[in-house]
Amino acid sequence: MSKNIPLCVDLDHTFARTDLLHETFVDASRQNPINILKSLFWLSKGRSYLKKKLFEISNINIDSIPLNQEVFKYCKDESKNGRDVYLVSASSEKVIDQFLKKHSFFTDGWGSSESYNLKGVNKAKFLESKFGEKNFDYIGDSRADLAIWRKSNKSLLVSYNNTSFSGINFDKVFEVKRNTISKLIKTLRPHQYSKNLLLFGALILSHNYFNTAAIQSTLLAFISFSLVASSIYILNDISDLSSDRVHKIKKFRPIPNGEITLPIAIGLGLFCSIAGVGVSLLLPFKFSAAILFYILLNIFYSSFLKKLPIFDVLLLSAFYMIRLQAGGFATDIYISHWLITFSMFIFLSLGFLKRYSELYDLFHSQGLSSSKGRGYEVSDLNIILIFGVGTAQLSILSMILYLFSENASKYYNNPKILFLNAIIIFYWITLIWFKGSKGKINQDPVKYAITDKTSLLCGVCIIATLMLGKYLPAI
Repeated sequence: MSKNIPLCVDLDHTFARTDLLHETFVDASRQNPINILKSLFWLSKGRSYLKKKLFEISNINIDSIPLNQEVFKYCKDESKNGRDVYLVSASSEKVIDQFLKKHSFFTDGWGSSESYNLKGVNKAKFLESKFGEKNFDYIGDSRADLAIWRKSNKSLLVSYNNTSFSGINFDKVFEVKRNTISKLIKTLRPHQYSKNLLLFGALILSHNYFNTAAIQSTLLAFISFSLVASSIYILNDISDLSSDRVHKIKKFRPIPNGEITLPIAIGLGLFCSIAGVGVSLLLPFKFSAAILFYILLNIFYSSFLKKLPIFDVLLLSAFYMIRLQAGGFATDIYISHWLITFSMFIFLSLGFLKRYSELYDLFHSQGLSSSKGRGYEVSDLNIILIFGVGTAQLSILSMILYLFSENASKYYNNPKILFLNAIIIFYWITLIWFKGSKGKINQDPVKYAITDKTSLLCGVCIIATLMLGKYLPAI
């Protein structure tokens, strides 16, 4: 390519993997839901005015916006070879200014003003007046760029999922995958559905193994909760975009990484939420109410409650407790106060372990002294460790007290055997805290438990002991 022919590159879904209008809208909505209504009013004044106002009130971190690395490298290399490279986008001119400051290899750049939307035909006319027809090369990605390619010297395409446009012979194609089935499934996080096995707690502990109606109800409850849980995960990914993009692991998730577009993510989240609630309507009203409460609590948690130290752990344990109780609601099986007490303490311990693992990574692996937006400091690790281990031991105590009660003899022929479970659970919870204190536990202890061989073996032993206690004659 001749060095005398300038290279012009689009921003949204071209240089960047995402759309800055979507980014600013999501960030503004996260700050205050009222901004959604304001956006409708601003849109009535034109897309350019909407872009300007959204950028003014949003706090997006330009540094963390995911880029199409091949396009980034191509533009940077062309600049090094002495070529003028320009960033030209329909995004707000203030957004363009931020990118120009960050990426010094751009010669200059232009964006939409309050009254002029630099897109499609408007951009084609602008570039033609700036450089002349057939006197610039252009990198774009969408049908809106057809008018620009017809005026350009060479046409370069960022092709998503092998998209192409008839009538244009592209000189270079940057292949990018987006919104693929595999990434959509990954966004749903089906591996997290293991947490919803708690819904089977009421069925198993009441020994209704062969109750067909109860099994069917529990399966429906599992599907309902799994769909709703996926919608919550998507909500969290969208609301935590800025922080996730600077996290060493979370930045590779499809939504923060730009592999799933924000409109698709929002649509998928809404679909899962509506479908989950719809399935819940096939079950008793109390279960549907539990699902709605779970959704509302998660929304409040994602919005601001997770920023409150210790209280955030209480909510994490509450999410597990809701699952357990919802299983009882779905099957009309009573959840005893003994099970609630044991579960409360064991889930509190797991909640503390989850938070401890996250903070351990921040403070020890990344060298930070405080957690942004969480309210924890490095000195809090010890107190979290104490609370986590303490609540774990309280769960064991509550289980032992249950075995001495009359309730145990009502459900088990030989409740004494269940003392083995107290020992197994004591060993397991102490072991994972022992590992967690050294930073060896995955950030999600539940995910760790279902992949750790020792944990799985303990689970099998616990179930076997329950069966023995139920059917083995009293000694």
